[in-house]
Order: sequence, then C-alpha cells, then structure tokens
Amino acid sequence: MGRTLRDRFNFATNKQKTPVRAEAPSSTGDESKAVLRIYDPIDSWGEWFGLSAKEFGQALDALPSSVEEIELHVNSPGGEVHEGLAILNQLRQHKASVTVIIDGLAASAASFIAMGADRVLIAPNAEVMIHNAWGLAMGDSDDMQKMADDLDRINTNLARIYQSKAGGDVADWLEAMRIESWYSDEEAVAAGLADGIYREETEEPAAEARFNLGVFAHAGRADAPSPYMPRTAPAAAVRPAELSVTPEKEGTDMSDLIKGLRNRIGIADDAELDDTQVLAALDEALAERAEPATQPQARELPEGTEVIDSEALAQLRAEAEDGRAARAERDQARRAEIVDNAIKAGKFGPARRDAWLNALEVDEAGATADLERLTPGLVPVAQIGDAGDAVDGDEDLYNRAFGAPQKDVK
Repeated sequence: MGRTLRDRFNFATNKQKTPVRAEAPSSTGDESKAVLRIYDPIDSWGEWFGLSAKEFGQALDALPSSVEEIELHVNSPGGEVHEGLAILNQLRQHKASVTVIIDGLAASAASFIAMGADRVLIAPNAEVMIHNAWGLAMGDSDDMQKMADDLDRINTNLARIYQSKAGGDVADWLEAMRIESWYSDEEAVAAGLADGIYREETEEPAAEARFNLGVFAHAGRADAPSPYMPRTAPAAAVRPAELSVTPEKEGTDMSDLIKGLRNRIGIADDAELDDTQVLAALDEALAERAEPATQPQARELPEGTEVIDSEALAQLRAEAEDGRAARAERDQARRAEIVDNAIKAGKFGPARRDAWLNALEVDEAGATADLERLTPGLVPVAQIGDAGDAVDGDEDLYNRAFGAPQKDVK
C-alpha cells in the first residue's frame, strides 16, 4: 500500500485504461442493476496512473436513480490505503445492494474494498491477498516512530474490516496481514473473505490490466505458502463451495431448505404441513434433544473409588483433625522429655531448653543425634552446699565449716 507508482505495478500505459463504467444489461432491459469495474491500481492521482476514489465516486454519481443493485467486478493489486477506504465507504453508503465479484486479483487495498460489499463472490482460480500497510518517512527518530505508530493504527483498522466480514479475532487478522497471506478461491471462502465461488453461464471479459506482483513478498498464490487461517473464521463446510448468480436463480425460494428440515426431523414428504408447522416440529425436536442434557448423568468412577455422603465425609474430616491434634500433642511431649532428660544429665543448662525444643521440632532426628553426642556432666547438677542439721551455737557451725580445732595435749 502507500502511493502507487507507474513502475511499482508495471501496468501498461500504451493501452487505454479500463474505465470505471456504469451499465445496465441490455439483454434484459433491467435498469435496476448496474455493473462497475475496478481493474487498475488504487491511486489518488487517478487518470492513467490508476483509479482514484474521486473517479469512483463520479461513476457512482452517474448511476441512474433506478439502480437497486451494483455488481462490482474487481481485478486490482491494490494501492493507497486512504483511497481504498474512501471507495469502501462509498460502497457502504450507497443505497443499492452491492455484490463484489473478484475476477482475478483482489490484493492489498482492493481486498478490503471488497469487504464493503453486501456479498463477495470469487471467480474460480482468482486470488485474494492481505498484508500490512506500507509507508515512507523521512526525518529523525521521532518522525520514524510516528510513522511506525501510524502504520500500527492503520493495520488495526484494516484488521477490523476483515473481522467485520469474516469473523474471528482482530489479533488473528493482524497476524495474517503481518505474514502477507494469499488465498485461493476456495481458501478465501474457507477463511470467510468470500461468500462463495462465482459461476455464470456467460463469461466476463478478461481483465486487460496485467500487474507485476514482484513488489510483494510473494508473486501470487502459487508462489506463496498456505495462508494464515484465523482460528475462529467460519468453516468452509458452512459456506457454499459454489454459488451461481444466474438470473434464473436470483429469486430462488427456501423450498430446498424446508425440505431438508422436514427430512431431518422425520416429517414425511407427503405430510401436509406449512412452514410454521415445520418450524414448530423443529422446535419440539430440539427441545427433546436438549432435555437429556439437563438431567444429571452418572459418571464412571475409577476402580477402587468409594462414594460417601457429605455428612459421613464431614465426620471423617473432623476425626482426622482430632487425630492430627493428638499426634501433635504426643510429639510435643516426646520432644520435651528428650530435652529434660538431657538437662538432668548435665549436657546443657535449663536456659537452653526452648532452643533445643525448637531444634527438635524442625529436625527431630538431627537434633536428637546432636544431643546424644553431648558429654553428660558438662553442667553441674548435684546440690552444692548444705546447711546440715540444726546446730547449737557458733562453735558447732565453725567446726562444720573449718573442722574441729586440735586440742593441746598436756
């Protein structure tokens, strides 16, 4: 994306530019339908450089007021982001319903222009490509950072456009854009970027413009890896593999759908039921299928598993808690006995009792081994000093303390 240059897409300048034209099919005389074409790069310069939003708007303005449907054929490598956004919004704002038919290539800006349609069809073998926005900047680091921020903002905006068409997450579409994703016709339908594959009895004229896709990371789907598929994109199974838009099928009713519903819910083909009754039967069948889901279903238990009611479980838990408390009390008493015995043996003093209790609580085996290695009698435990029996007088007290004096022998 960014400004389109003549040599960038290498479109032929020696041929007349494919015009954006509005026409009513002369074969039917139907003036309620108009055909438009985007067969050039998207460029604000317009004229022979490409198609500008201004030129496309002039083509829309030239449509008769009787137009109720626009069939927009696309074959373009894309171009400038904001020109593309302007074309997309012109399509969204127009009163007519819009069907985009991707005849050859809808790449870059052309891909998100297609997302502005009410319906997107892709011709067999046509391709879609999405990628990150491009830009040029000149200046200092602030200018470069601003360009990067602007590109991030633009990429998020474009990812939301793809999301609005195809579903999924913005983050997934940002990833698909980052790696430059190319989608074949069937892959575009599977990703939700197209609603079906276009087939018509009358062939559309071949696109005149030929583009040099070497400017991109991959020169077309054949040169690209499998595209990134958003995880939540609609599955291909729920989108038609082929969708014919021949005039005879424009007014196709819902008879096939109703017939399919009747078969699936067991209504005989010859049963005279109107659509309302068929839908009522469908609701009843869906309700019956939903009922078993509301009933509690028994689960298979692993071998050896026993079922117990809540009251018994609560009782077991209470008893287990009591058992844990009793065991803790016994352990505490045992540790206290070990410490007290060590104190009595004179291995350490009473002041270190709490420290050893804590050590035993943390590592009973290790602390017990340490206690066993201590030498008994390190701390005196026998009573020192004794007042003895009651004495009469100071002499007896003196004799006990210093021994009886020797008496002179005469």
